Amino acid sequence: MSKYGVLETVTLAAEGVRGNYPKSLRVFVKAHSPYWVAEFYATKDDLGLQYAKRGKRICASTGVKADFDHRGRVLPPDKEAFRRAIAWARGKTEGIKAAVEERVILKSTFRHYAEQLEKHFQRLVEKGLKTKRAWYEHQLRLTNTKGTGILQQEWANWDINEIGSVEIRRFFEDLAAQYGDKQIAAIKTTIRAVYERAMEEDFPELVYPKFPLIKSTEKHPTYFTAGEWQKLLVKCRQLAGKDTDGKWLTSKILSRKEFLCIPHDDRIYKTQRNYLELYHLLTLFGSTFIRAQDLYRLKVSTFAPVADKKSGLQYLAIRLSDTKTGTVRETTASTERA
Repeated sequence: MSKYGVLETVTLAAEGVRGNYPKSLRVFVKAHSPYWVAEFYATKDDLGLQYAKRGKRICASTGVKADFDHRGRVLPPDKEAFRRAIAWARGKTEGIKAAVEERVILKSTFRHYAEQLEKHFQRLVEKGLKTKRAWYEHQLRLTNTKGTGILQQEWANWDINEIGSVEIRRFFEDLAAQYGDKQIAAIKTTIRAVYERAMEEDFPELVYPKFPLIKSTEKHPTYFTAGEWQKLLVKCRQLAGKDTDGKWLTSKILSRKEFLCIPHDDRIYKTQRNYLELYHLLTLFGSTFIRAQDLYRLKVSTFAPVADKKSGLQYLAIRLSDTKTGTVRETTASTERA
């Protein structure tokens, strides 16, 4: 008896038993059980576990009792034990093969690479190269509560190589019918990100699906002509009014006390003081390269007079840090008036 308690072992291939079964299939009897047990060895390739260190032994009882002689030795198994062992082994290998094929299909689906995209973002977040917000935006497009998420589409469970432009176009048409063109460009970005994962990991020659033409939702700024800009400044000057001496407030250098004496009401937007501030703000825009989106970041320390090295004339320098890189950029005003 072996250290594993095996009393008798019979390998079917060695016994010349005919049939379609794994060559490692054997039947054996253990000391603690009266039944013949069938067992075969499945390699890591059979199991679809290429990265595993080894395969796996799979066994099950045949339900056929072993016979013993008068000395307690196990007699050779009868044909029924062999028949049941072969039937079980064939069924088991077919099940393993089907499971492996299913895993292969699942691994190449659009959904699988969406999951890989999430893991990719998690690694980037840990390294400080991406923010969690960037992934949340992708996640919202992939799965949302309205049923229009990318992963909620039928083709999300297909092999990524089988998804055609027809399915993508229909998806975008449904989105446009419900929400117009809003967010469609962003959804296109997420789909492309998933395809990039698939191309990088398994399918380098994969081609992006053809997206329908997406109308640009970007609103281009409308600029005033020189005449229109001048009319706006004149109107603001008139609404800001004059002082008691009849001098335009917009042309005076006011102290803080004088400025606070100008009529103003916090509950009303159209006051002399607000129009005076608007006039100076428009003048600042017209004389510098300040953008409207930088207004909330302006401080007194942002501005500093600098002298030109050649002419000696003073100009206004504006120092603002770049919102992405954090580096400070210095812009010199374009006109002396600034």
